[in-house]
Amino acid sequence: MKLLKKSIFILCLFSLLQPILANSKKDIKRINKSLIIDFFMNYELSAKNGNLSTILDFFPSSDCSNYKEVVVNSNVGGNNGVCKFIYGKKGEVLNVSFVVRNRVYKYDFFYKGKLLSYINLTDKRIMDFSYDKKGAIKTITRLKQGMAFEYNFNYSEAENKYDIKLFVTREGKKRPSSSKYYVQLDNNHRLESFFIDVFSVKNIKYTDSFDILSSSFADVNEDNNKIGWDYVKIDDKGNWLERRLNRVTFKREIVYN
Repeated sequence: MKLLKKSIFILCLFSLLQPILANSKKDIKRINKSLIIDFFMNYELSAKNGNLSTILDFFPSSDCSNYKEVVVNSNVGGNNGVCKFIYGKKGEVLNVSFVVRNRVYKYDFFYKGKLLSYINLTDKRIMDFSYDKKGAIKTITRLKQGMAFEYNFNYSEAENKYDIKLFVTREGKKRPSSSKYYVQLDNNHRLESFFIDVFSVKNIKYTDSFDILSSSFADVNEDNNKIGWDYVKIDDKGNWLERRLNRVTFKREIVYN
């Protein structure tokens, strides 16, 4: 009888823990998307675009899982650019091509299981990702100009914030950088503010569809350094097809699975 009661107790406890465990996995997946796609890969594309005072969200919102292909035309920073995103059946990014300033950047994404393992740029491996035992992003290593830039993400639960410690390896010697980067998340594990390289972005607000509505991009005179998107055309699935910011226009063509 005691054994039966103990078994019943364990089963009840496990059933109570199941939603908690499921939410934990869901949160980790959301955080990984925020840090890898919304933060780091948008930083990558913004740097390729050039002439920007802030990091812009070239990537489509990573919440939609039924994209097949998205083409984004933009004229930001005085440069006409075309980004093309190809997705897999589970909503994972497979390929990104960015044509801007008379150059073509082609990124290929490679996965190990459900986790992004590395990225090639024009068939050359330029980015690697490592994770902790729970599958949460731990490091992103970017190869550039003969050096390896290793970004280590250290989480503070009290602040819901990731401090980023950068190590730079050059000619076989790995040294810590004095740069103090960070990513602050909101209660939904989305970007709220961050600092990387020369880019400081704060007060990020979202639409009901989790596209960026507004943000500020300077430590001083924040009131004069705000951006606010006007979403002027939406498709029947609730995803935007055109948005504007003063003289800047982004237009999208979307193919769904």
